[in-house]
Amino acid sequence: MRAPTLRWRTALCALAFAVLAAPAQAFFYDAFTEAAELRPHDELEQRVWDEADTLRSQWVRGRVGGALDATQRAVRASVGQHWPELAPRLRVFVIDNADVLALSSANGDIILSTGMLMRLDTEEELQVVLSREIAHVMQRHAVRSVHAARLGAGANVVFESVMNATSFVSTLGALASFQVTPDMLVAGGKALVQAQLGRLKEGMADSFVRSVSSGAFDAMVKSSLFGYSESLEREADDFALAALVQRFGSAQAFERVTQRLLDEALADEKKFSSFYANEDRLARRLKAVQAHAAEHPAQAPAQAAAFAPALATSQAQAPEHSLPEVTVVATAPQPYLPAMTPLALNVLETELALGRLGRTMRNIERPRAPVPLPVQAKAVLAEACVARADAASTDKGETLAREVLAQSPTDARMLKLLGLQALKRGQAQEASQWLLQASEHAASDDERGFIAQYLRRAEKIAAAPKAP
Repeated sequence: MRAPTLRWRTALCALAFAVLAAPAQAFFYDAFTEAAELRPHDELEQRVWDEADTLRSQWVRGRVGGALDATQRAVRASVGQHWPELAPRLRVFVIDNADVLALSSANGDIILSTGMLMRLDTEEELQVVLSREIAHVMQRHAVRSVHAARLGAGANVVFESVMNATSFVSTLGALASFQVTPDMLVAGGKALVQAQLGRLKEGMADSFVRSVSSGAFDAMVKSSLFGYSESLEREADDFALAALVQRFGSAQAFERVTQRLLDEALADEKKFSSFYANEDRLARRLKAVQAHAAEHPAQAPAQAAAFAPALATSQAQAPEHSLPEVTVVATAPQPYLPAMTPLALNVLETELALGRLGRTMRNIERPRAPVPLPVQAKAVLAEACVARADAASTDKGETLAREVLAQSPTDARMLKLLGLQALKRGQAQEASQWLLQASEHAASDDERGFIAQYLRRAEKIAAAPKAP
C-alpha cells in the first residue's frame, strides 16, 4: 500500500509545482527599459510603491539645511549629469547618519547616509553606489522580491498539505470539497486538478500578500538595508559595472570602494550586517569585480561599449534591456562634494561614541587627498587610539593629543585626555596640571563638574602615603 501512496504524492506534487510555476513564467516583472515606464503596473506593484512612500518618512524628516542641504543638492546634480533621462523620476535624499547606508525603493527614492558619503572621494566612486541603487529601481527588485515571496507562500502551503496529510484526497476534500480519482490524472482530468489547485493557491497567495502589505512590508525594508538575494545583488553589480565602464572607461572605482568598505568591516569591533558593511558579501563583491576587471581592461570612455545590462528574467537566456542614452563623461576624477567636510566630524564623533574604534581610525587615516577632513578629526583619532588601550595605540594617541595642543593650546578635550592618561599611570601631579587647564577652558559647567571629580581623585592619590 505504501508504494501507491508515494506515487500519488509524487504525481500530485508535480501537478502542484506546474500550476504554481506557470504564473511565475507568465508574470515576472521585466526591467524598466526607459524612464517613462517607471510607474506601478499592477495592484501588487502599487502596494509596494505606496509602502515606499511610507518608508521615506521613516528616514527623511523635515527640510534639511546648511551643509546637509548642500551635499544633497550636489548628489542630485550628479544624478542629473549621469542619468539625465532618469533624474526627474528619481528622488535622492541625504540623511545625517553615521552608518554606511544606501537604500532604494521601488518608487525611485534613493537614500544615502553621510556615513556612506564619507567613504566616497570622487564623482566616479559616488556613481558606484548610485548605479547599484538605480539598478534596484530599474530592474524592479522590490516588487520581484514580494512577488517571489507571494508565490512561495502559496507553494509552501500546497506542498505541506500534500506531504503532511494521510491522503491528498482528504486534504483537498476538507479545503475545497473536491474529490480526486485516478481517472482524473489522465489528460482530460488534469485541467480540472490544475484549476482546483490554482484557485486554492491564489486564495492563499492573495491572503499572504495582503498580510504583507498591512505589515508595512518589513521584508522590503530589510531587503533594501541588508541586501536583496544574491542573484538580484549580482544583477545590480552587473548594472553598475556596465555603467562605470561606459562613463569612465573602467570599473576600477568599484574595486576601490569595495576594498575600502571591506577593510573597514574587517576592522570594525561591532559588526553591522548592513549590505555595505557586511564583510562576507563585500568579499564576494570584491572577487566578482576583480574578475570583471581582468576580463575587461580599462579603455578610454569614448570607446566604452554601449550600456545594455542584462536582466535574468528566468532560468532561460535573458534578453538585454538598455537604459536611456547618456553622455559619456571623459573628465578626470574631481574632488568629491566639499560640502561634506563640515558633516564629516559628526560622522566620526558618532562612530567613536558607538565604540567602532577600528572603523573610525581607518576612516580618518586612509588617504583622502581630494576631501580634507576638519582639523578636529585629529582629536577624534587621538581619543580612538587611547580607547584601544594597547600600549602602541595609547602612545600614538597621546602623541596626537600633544600635536593638537601645539596648534590649539586651549583645546580642553586634549588637555583632559592627557590628564586622564597621567591619572591612570598614577602621576597625580602631572594629571592635576593637565586637568586644571582643561577645567579652565571647558565649554560647559557640566564638563567642569566631570573634570572636578578627576581632580579630587588626583588629590587623593597625591595625599596617599607613599609605600616605604
